[in-house]
Amino acid sequence: MKGIDNIKRSAAELGACKKLDPVESVYDAIALLMTPQGREFALKTGFPDLQVWRANREAARDAIGVYLDTHNVFASNHDVVAVGDSVVSLGVSGTQRLYHVLAMHGAQVEINASDYAVVTITNIGATVRIHNDGTAKVTVEQSEKGGTK
Repeated sequence: MKGIDNIKRSAAELGACKKLDPVESVYDAIALLMTPQGREFALKTGFPDLQVWRANREAARDAIGVYLDTHNVFASNHDVVAVGDSVVSLGVSGTQRLYHVLAMHGAQVEINASDYAVVTITNIGATVRIHNDGTAKVTVEQSEKGGTK
């Protein structure tokens, strides 16, 4: 399944809300996925599945912070979407913003949180390891398919 029209149709079949109507690109869909309602929908349905991500690999690759089947990624102080056969290490620190991490469908993510960082992790069938210096606030939203260590 490729293209934004197919993505929207599949999401609607799973009960997506009207906020998907104005979405015109995969980039827009990823931005919507990172909202509280988008993360809740992903937790409930597992959407988008790995097949959808891979069918839209080129468009997803252009979005900052999206890692699909990518190894040895070291990122810092930005939101991350890790999907499939990805291995991502993310460092977040400071109170400048709330960091969002979406880990899906087999991804491996290691998060180093420090200096009072606030992080929300949405885990859908991924392996997530959290290292907290004791000052960070880390919240994990997890589907029954995922595990956090």
